Amino acid sequence: MDSRKTASGGRGKPLDYGEAGKWLRDLRRYWQLTQAELAEQAGIPDPAIIEWIETGEIRPPAFVYAAYARAFGMDRNDFVKSCEVHYGARGAAAAA
Repeated sequence: MDSRKTASGGRGKPLDYGEAGKWLRDLRRYWQLTQAELAEQAGIPDPAIIEWIETGEIRPPAFVYAAYARAFGMDRNDFVKSCEVHYGARGAAAAA
């Protein structure tokens, strides 16, 4: 199993970072932002981080949750709760 793309969600259910990344990509597209625009608005230093998240190469680093929430005009805690569905409580808790 490729540990970069799946991990345990704390309940024995493997999480697929690729599926979670697609969810974030769809959210970005809903807001009609390119990866570069989202990176700029969110204060993410390298747009490649957005690409890696969306393709499931990495789970978002903790600072990215707040950055995404800011860029989408969402409450940080609400955004983290939404992320729990896709990255598991333990993964999203790192951002809380």
